[in-house]
Amino acid sequence: MRKRIRHFFFPSTIGARLFRIVLSVYLVIAFAVTMVLVVEEVLSAKDAVVHTISIYEKSVANTLGGALWNMDDEDLGFLAQGMLELPEVYGVVIRDGQTKATIIKVGWIQGAGGKTEFVSPSRKQANGSSLYWYSKLFHLEFPVRYAHELGTEELGTVTIYSSSQVVLERVWGRIALIMAGAFIKTLATWFVFLYFNRRILSEPLSAFVRAVEGVDLEHAKDSSIRLEMPGDNELTDLRDSFNSMLARLQEETEAKDQYAQNLEELKEELEKRVQERTRQLEEKNLKLELLSKTDQLTGLYNRRHLEEVLRYEIKRCERYNHALSLILLDLDYFKRVNDTYGHDVGDRVLSDVAATLRRHTRQSDVIGRWGGEEFLILAIETSKEFANSLAENLRNELQKNKHNQAGCVAGSFGVAEYQPGDDVIALIKRADMALYAAKAKGRNRVEIC
Repeated sequence: MRKRIRHFFFPSTIGARLFRIVLSVYLVIAFAVTMVLVVEEVLSAKDAVVHTISIYEKSVANTLGGALWNMDDEDLGFLAQGMLELPEVYGVVIRDGQTKATIIKVGWIQGAGGKTEFVSPSRKQANGSSLYWYSKLFHLEFPVRYAHELGTEELGTVTIYSSSQVVLERVWGRIALIMAGAFIKTLATWFVFLYFNRRILSEPLSAFVRAVEGVDLEHAKDSSIRLEMPGDNELTDLRDSFNSMLARLQEETEAKDQYAQNLEELKEELEKRVQERTRQLEEKNLKLELLSKTDQLTGLYNRRHLEEVLRYEIKRCERYNHALSLILLDLDYFKRVNDTYGHDVGDRVLSDVAATLRRHTRQSDVIGRWGGEEFLILAIETSKEFANSLAENLRNELQKNKHNQAGCVAGSFGVAEYQPGDDVIALIKRADMALYAAKAKGRNRVEIC
């Protein structure tokens, strides 16, 4: 019994030894590769968290700079709590740039000596969320700047804390899949190698031994048996006949390989042609799609695309009760520019205005040319108060721009916020009414309806 057990775990056959060596090497390599994949997933997830936090910080940078310029603690607290709503954010600290004093701190942060502490209530605490034992805070620090007429001034910093808990929660499922995949691959490799080891090595060797010991001619048909016998006798004749058969088989195999190679080359050539044709079609489709929703003069979205986006955002407001504001801009006395300097100058003015709108709006804002000298900005998830501030900022920026021939071109702004029951026509109509009110009150101003 002991001998059988020993033979099972430590077999003496060449095939079994080879199997044990190959399997051991594969397990080491598979473990190393799996660990590399796990580390790569964790690092990738952390980079994604950092990227998300950076994008959100950029979206609130202007508002945060304005609140810090005005030293509005209420707005700063509101913005900090808003940032804390992100699942990636665990804490926020806002510091003054000159005194380095802390103005606002909420959520989980690193206190003195790097010790983690919870400084104020938040939604995460209310929902019962907390830091687990394996969690470790890390932070990103961004400068807070405010742009005014004299330039840009750095007012302080905002430090946003996240946790390795977020990273691990993102990759738990992927790590489990990697582990499961590694286990399945190892099991499959074990069975495949065991099968081919037995088929290619163990059985042919056994057949060779039987053929040499028993001179069983029936085994001569097995192409994996080679009988190398000295002298001229029946066995050498069998060996020569078998070798001749192997030579013919080799010729047929080479012919088949050549045919398969030619077929593979034709297949690759056909695939290249199909890929090239597909690429050309995709490029043309992209150009057509871009032309269908872009204004050719300004490069902004055209009216048709703006209406599609507006309908979609109104449906989101109805479903999720989000805020949505609309800013309608009309350039003041633009007809004089065309009549005085010509339409070429007017077109350049429109292009410059479009560039100004791009530079001074947020990434979440949708900008387009509504028609003629009218532009529309769709401020998604934005109240009319914030939209009014955005419009005032745009109005100031327009006044700063001096065109080569036309000089300064001002604009009137109308702001309207989505109300339950509004459709596209109703919302645009109220923004249009606000725009007319701005025109009636002397132009170059912002009105809210």
